[in-house]
Amino acid sequence: MEQPLGTESAWPLDQWDRKITEGHVRSRLMQTVTIHHAMFEKLLFQQQTLAVELVPLLEDVAQTYLRFSKEIGLHHDGFDPRLNTIRKPES
Repeated sequence: MEQPLGTESAWPLDQWDRKITEGHVRSRLMQTVTIHHAMFEKLLFQQQTLAVELVPLLEDVAQTYLRFSKEIGLHHDGFDPRLNTIRKPES
């Protein structure tokens, strides 16, 4: 019987999906870090005093990175970002 078109090194569809998703999340995260860096630079280094705009920026940064943490955790079976551990499947 002939082997399917894929080779031993071909990834199953679920692995392709995971790689594409990880690449997408990585790209979004890099863009977000770049934007936040520019905002922090403007507020912290281009003004003489701490700007009141820093408060909502810090809140947005916290919420944004928590969302990323949850999203990434969903793609790593059983990872709980709150505990920083991998949950073991129940037997």
